[in-house]
Amino acid sequence: MIRSPRILIVDDEPRICHSMKNLLSTQDYDVQTCFNGNDALGFLRQETFDLVLLDIFMEGMDGFQVIENKINQKIDTPVIIMTGVSSTDTAIKALRMGAIDYLKKPFGTQEMFLSIEKGLSKRKLEKKRRSDERQTAQRQKSESLGRMAGSIAHHFNNQLSAVMGNLEIALEDVPLDAGYRKNLFQAMMAAHKAAAVSRQMLIYFGHALGRYMPVDLPESSRKTLSILTSAIPEGMNLVIDFPDSGPVIHADPILIQQVLANLITNAWESISNNQGSIGLTIRTVDQVSTTNHFPIDWQPQNVPHACLEVSDTGCGISGIDIGKLFDPFFTTKFTGRGMGLPVVMGIVKAHNGCITVDSEPGRGSTFRIYIPISTEKITLPLDQEKPTKVPTRKVENRGTVLLIEDEEMVRNMAKAMLIRLGYAVIEAQDGVEAVRLFQEHQNEIDCVLSDLTMPRMNGWETLTALREKGADVPVILASGYDENTVMAGDHPELPQAFLNKPYSMAALKDVLLEAIRL
Repeated sequence: MIRSPRILIVDDEPRICHSMKNLLSTQDYDVQTCFNGNDALGFLRQETFDLVLLDIFMEGMDGFQVIENKINQKIDTPVIIMTGVSSTDTAIKALRMGAIDYLKKPFGTQEMFLSIEKGLSKRKLEKKRRSDERQTAQRQKSESLGRMAGSIAHHFNNQLSAVMGNLEIALEDVPLDAGYRKNLFQAMMAAHKAAAVSRQMLIYFGHALGRYMPVDLPESSRKTLSILTSAIPEGMNLVIDFPDSGPVIHADPILIQQVLANLITNAWESISNNQGSIGLTIRTVDQVSTTNHFPIDWQPQNVPHACLEVSDTGCGISGIDIGKLFDPFFTTKFTGRGMGLPVVMGIVKAHNGCITVDSEPGRGSTFRIYIPISTEKITLPLDQEKPTKVPTRKVENRGTVLLIEDEEMVRNMAKAMLIRLGYAVIEAQDGVEAVRLFQEHQNEIDCVLSDLTMPRMNGWETLTALREKGADVPVILASGYDENTVMAGDHPELPQAFLNKPYSMAALKDVLLEAIRL
């Protein structure tokens, strides 16, 4: 419903106020009147108006003082001044103080309406300008934080590579009945959790890795529910309204399942004593609600959208908190949580969608996910490959790998893994040394495993230098940055494969076999 423009009329003659109010009310304006400057400031502090029609010469506080106080109190409501004194100086002074127009009494009805429409138009333009500025600032802040998160994740994951890799190697060598094996295993689990936090931060900033394909949203959601049902508290009533099939979206099914799992978890945690209902609905919509939508700069595509709705009968959320829901580690529950909803928004953003929130304290909440409908056809899933069995001791020589890594601990760990996988290793501390070693051992090297970020010559420059020397050896780039970030932009040469840090021995074996086969 469109709100009528609110106008405040300020004049020390009640007759004028009432006359103007009657005229404006015939045109569906919402009008409030007052007869002195003090009351005008009180109204402006407590209520929202789109425009003020302000008499200049009044007893007590005059119009100039009202404008000055309004500015000092950071009240941005635009002002049209009114005066019966025919003075150019008066108009100029008021306009210089920030008034947007000037009406000389007595003024005609048509003149008044034109001035008001002019003022309201300026108000709309000013609101749009400020909204655009806020969105631009928010977008720039998000981009800056995204770059920072990516950089932190890179360094963090680099160190985790050494931690997790060495723990994996140690666990292979420790006897099964050794008393300290449990300690090593717990350290490995903690390292995996640390890596998960890093991935969650990257997802929040829109760096959601995944394999995108046509996904039947109801089918994918049913798979998630079959896993979650056993974890949902017994007193919780789950009401599901899914179509048999469709809508179809272009998505990563694992990430979409993560969205639903996080929203359901958020819903049941908001319900006290585990006694309440959670509603799940999937439907297709032609128009997307823009109330309380996130990201705030999201613009819907001109296509139908799939809507995944999760509602609950929980405690609800205040209007102030709704704007903070998707900030990392913000929570209204208990300390230590707070990445579930930020991860949801990051995944939704990566799918060109948005999320809206409808909630009031004590009345539950409704979260709606909107993702553009896809016209792609769903292909039958390929059989899952069996997990690769990692050798527990050195096997026959599989070839020679040129390992390029500037971090000594990571290089030593990767070398140990490669040797256990049956590869001979030639080490280089950076790209410059790697190019020299490659020229010396070109006939021996079967594959290059290179870090991305290195001094003197980075991974991309090393790859280009090798290709310029005629080397057609397969190259694997490894990085703590996510693959989408690494591969973005134009590059003269591309690697045969990418390896995300931290990696396991199984992942290293798979990527080597993939690169060498190519």
